[in-house]
Amino acid sequence: MYEGIKKAFGLTTNKTTPLKSSAGDVITDRRNQMERWVEHYQELYSRENTVTNAAIEIIESLPVMQDHTSHQEDGVFLHTGSDGKLFSLAHLRAKTKVQSVLIREMLFADDAALTSHSEEALQRLINCFALACRDFGLTISLKKTNMGQDVSNVHSICITDYTLEVVENFTYLGSIISSNLSLDAELNIRIGKAATMMA
Repeated sequence: MYEGIKKAFGLTTNKTTPLKSSAGDVITDRRNQMERWVEHYQELYSRENTVTNAAIEIIESLPVMQDHTSHQEDGVFLHTGSDGKLFSLAHLRAKTKVQSVLIREMLFADDAALTSHSEEALQRLINCFALACRDFGLTISLKKTNMGQDVSNVHSICITDYTLEVVENFTYLGSIISSNLSLDAELNIRIGKAATMMA
């Protein structure tokens, strides 16, 4: 079975992004690559601290939210069972042993996803996120920042003066995520890859 799966998905290749010089030229020589990494880390660690004193002082005074205060909170409420039986279909309709968790953001490595039910709430979350990034000296890559939504009328969400691009599908960690949460695009690509390998 393992061999069949390996054959269906093909050979795994280690994909790497080419290393570029500070001028943007691709570096292929191993020695020059090592020198570029040294240059990169010297620049990285010799930068002046851009975290504002106000941001550092406010960290200790920030409230820790344990429970949601109202249904008006920005984000999406996720209702989850707390009895430990994850895959029981009967628990989807359960009224007891249910926790309500407010999801505002999902963080993974250097990526963030913000969630909301309304345009205004999402804009507030993005404004807070952009402000926090500015206070801590972080940069939001506007070209890589997209917005997915499941409604036909397109809302315009902005970070400072940049309007985010609305996309139907985007690829993240090798999987296709669609704005309507359908797995059709992902399944079509996987079936296509398997059919190509079997032909």
